[in-house]
Amino acid sequence: MAVRKTVENVLQEIGLYALLGNFVGQKIEFDSLTHLSDTELGRLGVTTIGDRVRLREKVREVGQLQDNSVSRWVKYNLQLYQS
Repeated sequence: MAVRKTVENVLQEIGLYALLGNFVGQKIEFDSLTHLSDTELGRLGVTTIGDRVRLREKVREVGQLQDNSVSRWVKYNLQLYQS
């Protein structure tokens, strides 16, 4: 039930979809985005500070949505189990 986002979704949402090929070529997956340094992002084509900030904010936002969704799913299933 978790909200699933991909690198493609995130890049599309922040206006960097043109860089998708760079991320695919380097086999960057969504979970890896939080670990990329400024240098690595620059090599992927994310060269401006503003783009890096927007990318990191979107990843953080999506991570929180996924955490909340999983948490609700677990609570719901625990309630069913305890009933």
